[in-house]
Amino acid sequence: MFLTQKRFVYRRKQGYLEAGELEMKVTMLYPIYVWKDERSAYGAAFPDLPGVFTAADDLDDLPAMAQEAVALMFEGSDKPLPPPTAIECWQDSERYQGGFWLQIEVGLPAR
Repeated sequence: MFLTQKRFVYRRKQGYLEAGELEMKVTMLYPIYVWKDERSAYGAAFPDLPGVFTAADDLDDLPAMAQEAVALMFEGSDKPLPPPTAIECWQDSERYQGGFWLQIEVGLPAR
């Protein structure tokens, strides 16, 4: 894990936190592979998180969409996020050619 943050959270799905209550959030950097076909949105996949895909019309929106995709995939799950790997582990794979790589900060509440 690269960073653990304590921050105030004003509400969560189940209700509101008490004033001053803290929620822990674990944040890690994950590589995502990004591609764009002609007349399409930017697509993105997390090699470390099979089944997590996202898309955005604007490249600037892609990090937020990617974070949301991970949160939705792991919502209600007791499974922890697997540790991220380096881009170098994936960049020579035939599956990830013709696009480019980004690193996305992903954070889920600590368990």
